[in-house]
Amino acid sequence: MISGVFFRNPRERLGLPNPILSGLCKGGILWGLLAVLAFSLTVPLTRIAAPIFGGVVAGLGRAALAAMFAGAFLVATSQPRPALRDLPALMAVGLGLFVGYPLFLSLGLETVPSIHGAVTSGLLPLATAVAATASAGERPPLMFWIGTLSGVLVVLTFAITQGGGTIGPGDAWLLCAVGSAGVGNSSGGLIARKIGGWQTICWALLVVSPITFGAVLQDSARLTLHAPFAAWMSLLYLGTVSSLLAFFAWVKGLSIGGIARIGQLQLIQTFTILPFSAILLGEPITYASLIASLAVLSCAILCLRTRRATVRPPL
Repeated sequence: MISGVFFRNPRERLGLPNPILSGLCKGGILWGLLAVLAFSLTVPLTRIAAPIFGGVVAGLGRAALAAMFAGAFLVATSQPRPALRDLPALMAVGLGLFVGYPLFLSLGLETVPSIHGAVTSGLLPLATAVAATASAGERPPLMFWIGTLSGVLVVLTFAITQGGGTIGPGDAWLLCAVGSAGVGNSSGGLIARKIGGWQTICWALLVVSPITFGAVLQDSARLTLHAPFAAWMSLLYLGTVSSLLAFFAWVKGLSIGGIARIGQLQLIQTFTILPFSAILLGEPITYASLIASLAVLSCAILCLRTRRATVRPPL
């Protein structure tokens, strides 16, 4: 009786019809949605940690922390080492997702409000789609690009108008973060099909760990025990969830559902950030944000309903 209650089919426990949840899992959408929800705390928590610890420690310190857990996971599960030919792809994942993106994001959020982080989140789907087209050989249909560009336009309009119509110096760092994440997402989705999603993240963290640990040691004076408790808790979340566990789900979703297609779920992330920013940073949720969120959600659904991108055959 007990085993029947606790170990029955997960689809039954969730109360969803089998075909619905099966389709979400099979298409990678559920994995992507779980990752987006976890990533939603990244911007507001970085906004808390970066002014205290500095952009280098807040950005690369989280990757260094995640690398320690990643190494433990790989040893505990006796994972085989990746082949030498896979190292360039793993390096691209590590540099894009765990060095460039968090460092540039932290440097940007040291000086600009977290609402400007919406610019980063809004441009990530486009950057991911472009990277997937250029390096992964994916060829999304025209309707996909229409939905993507429409969603990006809504996000940019919202972010700029809510930010007072100005672009601060920190936004240049946020644009650099966009490019880094696009390359990392594309490379991660490709290599995950070969060695597995969570294995890709763990190995990528270890490959770039000399960079992340070295940078943190150079700026270790910022890691003071007198820092506020909220800053330490933010850094802990960024290291264990934003840089590790959430990426397990994200890369798995990209590898299953297509890099460009699942990458459009990041459009939703722009507006899942809002309630956390309101709670943690006291930023208001306006009617404009609610209307824009519905518009972006419609664009994301349009992208997800397009057929999976075709893949260009190797030359």
